Amino acid sequence: MKEVVCAVLIVLAAAGSMATAKTLTPANRSHRFADGISVRLLSFDRGRHDGTPYTAWSLEVRNGSDSPVHLAPTTRCWTDLPPRRTGVVPAVDKAGRVAVHLRAGRVTSLRGACAMAADEGRFFYAVRLSQDYDSGISAPIVFHGKLPV
Repeated sequence: MKEVVCAVLIVLAAAGSMATAKTLTPANRSHRFADGISVRLLSFDRGRHDGTPYTAWSLEVRNGSDSPVHLAPTTRCWTDLPPRRTGVVPAVDKAGRVAVHLRAGRVTSLRGACAMAADEGRFFYAVRLSQDYDSGISAPIVFHGKLPV
């Protein structure tokens, strides 16, 4: 538990321009917003694109509300402890800046990817759901966990 609390403080310090409060969520749990929207990590895999090693996540976005939603997700990544900011892999990342239109009660999935060496296992993956790219439903959700190396 002490490691997680320290990690939260480090992520907040390392976030720089995203230094607002974040909801830290274990990778094996979903996060549900007050308006019925939820997001969770479904699975992950590792790969290489143009020589860059990456880890990719499948994300589920669920609209549990009674109305349609139009969302513009953005993502950011950190690896290791203390967390080090890493980039996304645009050719693989489909979660960042892809419009999501969901009717009430519907579910969709997105694929997010972060540059991450094969020997790195600790990750922090931030997802922010916005109705447009300038306003958010809430602060970013940061999924955290350790992948098998």
